[in-house]
Amino acid sequence: MIQRNKVAIHGGTVVMGNKAVVITGNRGAGKSTLTTALRKKGYKFLADDVAATTLIDRPMVQCGFPYQKLCEDAMDALGYDKATCTSFEGDNKVKYIVPALEDFQEEDTPLTAICEIVPSLGVPTEYFKQCVQIAKSVAFYKVKRPREGFTVAEQIRCIEEIVL
Repeated sequence: MIQRNKVAIHGGTVVMGNKAVVITGNRGAGKSTLTTALRKKGYKFLADDVAATTLIDRPMVQCGFPYQKLCEDAMDALGYDKATCTSFEGDNKVKYIVPALEDFQEEDTPLTAICEIVPSLGVPTEYFKQCVQIAKSVAFYKVKRPREGFTVAEQIRCIEEIVL
């Protein structure tokens, strides 16, 4: 995706009011389960696993494939017949490929929100907002140093040149 100037966001995407919402989180957090439940509630489905995002005038999520991957427990909880879906081994679990053809949106959609699924001890919303504001307000630099021959004095000189 880097070669195509797209940012890959790990997560599934649904469309709510013609706005893309990416559901992200760690492996096993329940991203596909949640996007499937939202799809079953009537929202359009845009992508599973990866939200290919571009920024031209505004952030846009590119449509993916009209299929989702669900774990066995999610299949049971959401009322799917496992016998009608193809299964495979993934993340040391049996997963199923669930078609979402009738609920699939085939056009790129403006990205409006990213919702991260975290355990109950996750980062509070206000903390996350502060992190975003800090990131928007300050410059970020990497000072690269070789394993040998790059002294602390040289690192200080580089930082002083950047900051001062």
